[in-house]
Amino acid sequence: MKDALCRAFCEALTIREVKAGLAVGTGFKRSGGDRIGFYVTYEGRNRARARVEDDGLTVPMLEAAEVPLSSGPRGEQFAALLRESGVLHDEDENLLHTPYVPLDWLPALALDFVAFQLRVQDFVMLSRERIEETLKDDVVRAVRERFTGRASVYVDQETKEALPGTPCDVVIAAPGKMPLAVFVGTSEPKALEATLLWSDIKAKEARPAKVMLVLETPKPRFIRTLTLSRAMNRFQVTVFPGFENEVLNAMERDVFNGYPGFH
Repeated sequence: MKDALCRAFCEALTIREVKAGLAVGTGFKRSGGDRIGFYVTYEGRNRARARVEDDGLTVPMLEAAEVPLSSGPRGEQFAALLRESGVLHDEDENLLHTPYVPLDWLPALALDFVAFQLRVQDFVMLSRERIEETLKDDVVRAVRERFTGRASVYVDQETKEALPGTPCDVVIAAPGKMPLAVFVGTSEPKALEATLLWSDIKAKEARPAKVMLVLETPKPRFIRTLTLSRAMNRFQVTVFPGFENEVLNAMERDVFNGYPGFH
């Protein structure tokens, strides 16, 4: 078993020489699907010491995912992770790297650095979840303020009562009208769930309903362009922040208009 495990880990490694040292690829992947790798760069011409460093894209990736690294709780967590992992951040070159060490120390140091990179992915995932949860809370609050007393509002598990077997975030149902299934999404799975429900409805494999996908931004980073395009061609896709009243008005039209068609 030990030999088999060693082969599984080692066969996934790719190593090639570059000007500064070595470029190493691993079998692990970032949340976006790219392989996690690192560089081994030597100190001086005698190459007696070396360090492990990233490709300079880790910090920009976090910033693009709206993870604040310079302040706030997330910044403190990142600083603590750096200290715990013994990794340094060169802000001038935006590079994450270890100190220079004797070559005998490099294998263990490289494993620790890969473990650090894997933990960094948690920051991206937490950021996505935080954005989606915050957006959902805002949408649910606004929907309840607009529709309470005029239509039934079902959230999360309650949606099963209005649309059995349908995993959506909010269902708004007025008496005698077709319910509106609302998906609050900043991620690929959420957009796919909305599209799947629309397809099931059109194929008459689900209870008739209208579908709306509510986004945080017109160009969400974590939804593929093709997926978003397909959704927009099938049902209503809206952006909530900055357009709250327009989105609620669109929901109101869907909820209280009696026609049974598709968007």
